[in-house]
Amino acid sequence: MFNSAPSLSLIRSWKDVSAEWKKLRRDFSERTIHDLRVATRRMIADLEVATAVTGSRKAYRLNRKFKKVLERLGPLRDVQVHLLNSRRGTSVWTSTFSAFLKQREAEEIRRLRKRMQEETRKGFRRDVWNTNRKLKSIEEGISRPVLRAAIQANIDKKITSVLLADARFRRTSSNEDLHRMRVQFKRLRYAAEVAKPIIGGFTNLQMQKMRKLLKAMGEIHDLQTYMTALAEWSGRKPPLELQKKHDVLMTAFKARPALTEEFNFRNRP
Repeated sequence: MFNSAPSLSLIRSWKDVSAEWKKLRRDFSERTIHDLRVATRRMIADLEVATAVTGSRKAYRLNRKFKKVLERLGPLRDVQVHLLNSRRGTSVWTSTFSAFLKQREAEEIRRLRKRMQEETRKGFRRDVWNTNRKLKSIEEGISRPVLRAAIQANIDKKITSVLLADARFRRTSSNEDLHRMRVQFKRLRYAAEVAKPIIGGFTNLQMQKMRKLLKAMGEIHDLQTYMTALAEWSGRKPPLELQKKHDVLMTAFKARPALTEEFNFRNRP
């Protein structure tokens, strides 16, 4: 029915997840963890659209399972980012902190290796293919306008969450609210990647801006969590140079336009 138009599919994203999952079982490097996290986020975005289109509880539950995978990868990712920051430090105690983090990294790798077994990956594969069959069956039976409306509703919901989070951060300027906005913005970015071929609307410039903004938020978040981890480990305040760097990044970020001004979300072409 829609052979000439872009269609929904979970298989492309699953193949990316599966390939990165296999790499992870051989290599638990920072790069591998990052790539699997990105592939998993794209899989989650696809499943959110599948849930919106089909109303399937199975798609929703599978989405929850992939979110748990993302959560499992988080602690190792944080330790590895902290390691990168600690190696840039010049003081004796940050060098000692690096040694502590290396031990933590080894512990997290052992934990994750147990959770990311081959049998687990095969179980995900079966669930993805079953959900994809349901998605394709429903997609073939509905009109293009109905499909576009379901995808648009999913996007609009995420835009609302992002704008509310941005407004809250502008009131509080807190690291916690910046992180909440970052999470919501990530979800919008990946949902936009899924939706763009079908409903259009998002320009390449908007997608580029979203990636740059997420990078800026990520730098602030990683530095803040590193300073927190360092303070908890050492029992004293982080070096003043780190706080100054954080303040410079935060000041520059707060000086940007509000999202309602920077992104014309509500009136996309």
